[in-house]
Amino acid sequence: MFPKERMFLSGVSYNERKRQVVASFTGSHGSARFRYHFNPKAHFRVKVDSGELKRTFSGVGIRNLDVSVGHGVATVTAQDFSTLNVVCETASLHSGMPYFILPPERQFLIGKGWDYFDSFSFRNGEPEPENSFEFPDARLAFFSGSLRETLSALAKSNPGIAAETAGKVAMSRVLKVPPHEAPQLGLATRVFLENIMFSCSMPIYAAGSVQAPETASLDMAGIDFSGLLSVVASHPSNNLGFESLDCACCCPASADSKNVLPSSTVNVRFLREGFYFNPVSAAWAEMFHSSSQSKAARASRKEEFRLPNFPAGPFSRGETCHVLLADALRLRDSGEAEIVSHAELHWSCARRQSGLSLALSRLREALDNLSSAAESEIGRAVASAGLVYYTSASQPLNIYHSALLEVISAVLAGVPRLLCAKEDCFFDHRLAVALECIAGGVARELEQSASCNGYRVAAPSFATVLAGREEAHSVFRCLSSLCGVGKPYIKFGGWQGSHF
Repeated sequence: MFPKERMFLSGVSYNERKRQVVASFTGSHGSARFRYHFNPKAHFRVKVDSGELKRTFSGVGIRNLDVSVGHGVATVTAQDFSTLNVVCETASLHSGMPYFILPPERQFLIGKGWDYFDSFSFRNGEPEPENSFEFPDARLAFFSGSLRETLSALAKSNPGIAAETAGKVAMSRVLKVPPHEAPQLGLATRVFLENIMFSCSMPIYAAGSVQAPETASLDMAGIDFSGLLSVVASHPSNNLGFESLDCACCCPASADSKNVLPSSTVNVRFLREGFYFNPVSAAWAEMFHSSSQSKAARASRKEEFRLPNFPAGPFSRGETCHVLLADALRLRDSGEAEIVSHAELHWSCARRQSGLSLALSRLREALDNLSSAAESEIGRAVASAGLVYYTSASQPLNIYHSALLEVISAVLAGVPRLLCAKEDCFFDHRLAVALECIAGGVARELEQSASCNGYRVAAPSFATVLAGREEAHSVFRCLSSLCGVGKPYIKFGGWQGSHF
């Protein structure tokens, strides 16, 4: 007999011998388990067809694989996870790239579109996710009671452990990992991007490294809009993603098309002699520096002015050059250059939402829905226990919602920065340039608006603007008004330099 009450997905386990995944659901009064046949898979970069790839694996004793190749990426499905691990090791050895494969349980959840601790109904006999961020009053094997009972008891005896437990459940809900494998908050974005790349059939490489930030300025206030950038990047007009840039189906008819990105290039004529400018994109600046003459002059200027990236230049008066559209608009507004013609268009897909945009949009929707979910829980709490029950920060609902807010905010802020970190395995040049150009556009609009109000604003680093400490809150409100969002998408902090 099928469950009649809604339940929460509280566990997923992989049985390699039976080639099955078991999904466990628990509720306040019962539990249910469903078994599914499952074959794990992985994606690799290749330069051969599927037949030759199969022969390569067969030559080292790996058989019974399902192999398909498209656009230089091979998808390999194995009978079991142990075999897939051998496939991954072989592919890494032959390519020299350290590939990483997701655990089978996470692969299963991504394929089904499910999440731990989401609520499920069973109207048609099969679990149907409701994509809800309500409090998951589930029962777990390592809890003596329900999650609500556990958090309530811990809040009285050890509030720190209560917050840590709620944090692991929230991490599990957002990242599709079991609570006991929840990563530290600083690694949440990495797991989030791994899930997206897998859903887009993209190869995943072993983790890279990111440089630590420098000392913050003492006389300036930094405003970090990384979270806002995730919202803007996932907007239909941008639709940034690993698979959505310069797609074959949506090539724009002209530069005025809605899906044209600010990372397109235009030909400009410079109006000053010996002119340099600081590109909005660090990735593009690096490419310009490595491919253009006068490297020594740019290196000297970078060191002299303590610039975070190489400048573009030097240019003579009347000289023309291809530059990013985002930079060209800024140079035109300042009277330092004029746009002559369009050079190379870049665009996003206008027909299908990218995996990255979809995932970011869902996180934003989750943040927006947290308030309404809290109000619903509060109504039930008032009816049963009175006003004091839900106003206390030590109540399970408040503890869980605070943890969810922290995890989602960290991921939204972390995605743009990780995608633009050149040394990281998630770095994609086209995607990084597009993100940096969009960030530059946001900063440019803020600079113009702040200037009209008499505020001095600068954008010295990615997704960050600086303002005088006395003006910081006014600039914060100005940015919030311009973009229609506030906290937690925009926050103080994030300056990674040491001068204005």
